[in-house]
This record gives sequence, structure tokens and C-alpha cells, in this order.
Amino acid sequence: MSELKTIRQAIKPLLIVNFIFGMGIFEFEKKQPSKMIEYAYTLFCLVLFISVSKFSLPFYEILLMSHAVEASRKMFQTIFFLNVLLMGALVVTSRITAKTLGKVIVLVESCDQTMENIGLPKGYRSLFLHQVREFGICGFFITLVALEFFYWNLTESMILFSSILALMSHAPLMLITVCDVSFCFWVKYLKLKFHQLNQLLHGMLTTSPDSPQHKRVLEMRYDSENKKFTSFRNHHVRGSNANANTMRAVKQIHLELIKIARTMNAAYGMQILLMVTVSFIIITGLFYLFYNLLWQDLNTVDFIGAMMPTCCWIFTYTMKIFYVNHACAKTSAEAANAGDIICELYEPSTSREFRAEIRDFTLQLIQNPLIFTACGFFDMDHAFIQGIVGSITTYLVILIQVGDMTMQRSANSTTDDHFNQTISTLEVVNV
Repeated sequence: MSELKTIRQAIKPLLIVNFIFGMGIFEFEKKQPSKMIEYAYTLFCLVLFISVSKFSLPFYEILLMSHAVEASRKMFQTIFFLNVLLMGALVVTSRITAKTLGKVIVLVESCDQTMENIGLPKGYRSLFLHQVREFGICGFFITLVALEFFYWNLTESMILFSSILALMSHAPLMLITVCDVSFCFWVKYLKLKFHQLNQLLHGMLTTSPDSPQHKRVLEMRYDSENKKFTSFRNHHVRGSNANANTMRAVKQIHLELIKIARTMNAAYGMQILLMVTVSFIIITGLFYLFYNLLWQDLNTVDFIGAMMPTCCWIFTYTMKIFYVNHACAKTSAEAANAGDIICELYEPSTSREFRAEIRDFTLQLIQNPLIFTACGFFDMDHAFIQGIVGSITTYLVILIQVGDMTMQRSANSTTDDHFNQTISTLEVVNV
């Protein structure tokens, strides 16, 4: 692989895949097509995907007819329509926010150049390989999901061509996954850059278990004439001016990365909100279906045939939520780790200029924390995963209670009808 010199070369896999799915325009030698071509191509992709979904729907419904459970068929039909709606919404919102994403690329180019000036590598090769690996893993996983659904719903009477068309109904899942991977790529890019800054700050630490900070302070020599501490007896003298300049540069780059994160979050915020909302609805419905399957009197083949696709879809959408939120939480934690490191660097032995830079950096970290949100509705982190687990559990309990009450009411109604019919029969006999 030739050396990658620019960020646009490094994100070619991302640009190409988004271009294929209509969520971006691939640039050739920095030549941006006209807006008319961009919107026309996006509209073409949107119509194409909706047409494919609509064309595959009858074959998808034929495939579902093999389900012995009516509730299972209705649930998978609901998933199909929700995915199609989400697919259309993602294509439209990505076209609207394409300009904002372009700003992200420009900011990244500037930030990478600044980091290279202070000796930090760009790491474009690792970013390129990361994209290829992520798209490869996701493609393999989607193929497994489609084949699993195909295996448990295929009947001997089905034509192979009809089955293949039914599998095309998983196209919306591909587009949704591309959106998730694209967002998480930029999040992990920021994590890599924050990690590089933290490693640079770690290299400025001179304290060790053998020479902790309090011991170093006691070893300072006191100048009685000027009434101040001058230097270390063990000659641990650091280049204060150089460290102050480095700290100033790290502080500036850290703030630039925060701005990049906010701009990127604005570009993907609506898409992530839609993805999480649809995933929450589908997961809740699938768990309710899972509960119903456990209490139905089914033979082993029908039970496994209905349970396996249900568990597979639960795992798919649960991993989507966990994958996105975990990436955001790890990046936020990496950005906040800079505060712990600079607090260790704050020593009386350093120059006033260096300590002033640390105080300014600390204030900057407090005023500009790294928080990823879904259009400001909720924060994307591990706490959100805990919250969504609680919400799914709450709504699941409500659905179970309402369902049990409905079944009990239906049973009582059937009993009353039977009782009334018996009374009517007795009256006719008496007459």
C-alpha cells in the first residue's frame, strides 16, 4: 500500500461506501460535483432502495408464511417496514448534513497538520485498515443474519429466485449499518488523537515511584537571600520554557478536537437519534415476542424456527446500541484523562508559565467537556445503555400486563358467551 498523505486518501473506503448507498458524493481529485448532481444521485439511490424493498416485500411475506406463529410473522413484517422508513430518513438527513460533514474533513486536515508539527504521527494507514476491517466484519455479520433468516424460513416449495429476492429485504439493514460504522469511525478517530495527546503529556512526567512529587519538593534548595526555592539538589531540572510551549500546543489541539467532535456530532446527531429510537422500539417488540413464544404450545421444530430469528434480531439491534454508545463513552473518557495527567504535572518545581498553562488547560477542560448527544435529547455513553435497559424492561412489563389482561378479558367473554348459549338452550328445551 502506498503512503497515505491526506485524510481524504485515508477515508476513501468510507467515502466510497457512503457514495454507493447514496449518503455522500465521492470526490475525484478534489473535484466536487455540482449540487444538482448530488441531489439527483441521492434521489436516485433513495428511489432505488425503496423500489427494491417494495419489490422484495411479496417474496419476503411468502418467506414468512412458513412461521407457525402469527405474532412472529407480524413482528418481522413490522421490522421490515420500520427499517425501510429508517433507511429513507437516513438518506435524506445525510444529504442535508453533507455540508457539515465536509467541514469536519477540513477541520481534521488542519488538526492533523498541527499535531504533526509537534511530532505526533498522523496514522493514516491504521485508519485506512480500520475502515476496511470494520466494513468487512459488518458485511460478514449481515450475511450471517440473512442466511440464518433464510435457513429457518425456507420451504421446499419455494423457488430459489424468490428466496434470493426475499433476502434483498435486508438492504435497509446494510444502509443502517453503514451509517453506524461511519459515525463510529470518526468517534474512534478522535479517541486515537486524544490518546496521542495523552501519551505526549505522559512523556512530560518526571515523577516516579522512586522519586514521588512530595519527595522532590523536599529536595529543593532554599535560597534564603531571595526567599524562594531555586532548584533540585539531584539536578532534576527540566526545560520549563519548552514544556510550557508544548503544553500550550496540546491545549490548543485538544480544543480543536473538541470542536471537531461537536461538528461531527451535529452532522450525525439526527441519524443516531433515528437509529436509537427505531432500535429501542424493535428490541422491546422482539422481547415481548420472545415472552409469548415461551408460553405457546409449539412443537420443537416450530419453536426453534420462531425463536432463532427472534434472538438473532434482538442481538443485532442490541449490539447496534452498545457499539455506538461504547465508542462514544471510551472517547469521552480518553478526552477527560488529560485532566488527570496535567494535575500530576502541576508541581512547585516547574516555572510559573508552565503552571499557568496547566491552570488554563484545566479551566478549558471544565468548560468544554466532550459529550456526544443525539440531537441534544440524550447523551451517548454507558449511562445511556443502563437507562435504555431499564426503559425496555419497564415497557416490556407494561406490555405483558396489558396482554395478560386482554387474554383474561377474552377468556371471560368466551365463558360468558358459552354460559348464555347454555341458558338459551335450556330455555328452549323447557318450552
